[in-house]
Amino acid sequence: MKKTSIILYYLSALTALGFGCLYFFKPNLMDYHYAFIKPNISKELLATEYPRVLELMQAFKKIIGACLIGLSIGSGILTYYYSKNFNQIGNLGLMFSLLIPNATLLAISYHVAHSIPEGESRPPWMLSVLVLGLIFGAFITSLLAKKD
Repeated sequence: MKKTSIILYYLSALTALGFGCLYFFKPNLMDYHYAFIKPNISKELLATEYPRVLELMQAFKKIIGACLIGLSIGSGILTYYYSKNFNQIGNLGLMFSLLIPNATLLAISYHVAHSIPEGESRPPWMLSVLVLGLIFGAFITSLLAKKD
């Protein structure tokens, strides 16, 4: 059970790293960002008439990507130290350090996904559900594990 919880924590960190790298290194907005604002402003109009707004949106996307990269690196380091010490205080701290940002990401992604009209590109909000499942699975399996 101890190894299972550690693997699940690492998987949630790797998922956050992948999504963070995608957000940080992709130069343009995702299609679902344009779909979210499309009822009011087209992609072309945004680029020509509101370039500063577009620049601000791209900056926010990079900030979110950097935060996810930092979160994944930090949680990877915490998971490593937790695997060496394996105490429940570390388990609780690790779970909350992953739970709070991922739950926030889920709430925002879900709102954006359901604000976009049918047939348009939507954010992968179910990925946040998967990550939260990994976090809770890691937490529960670590509670059931015996200290070696």
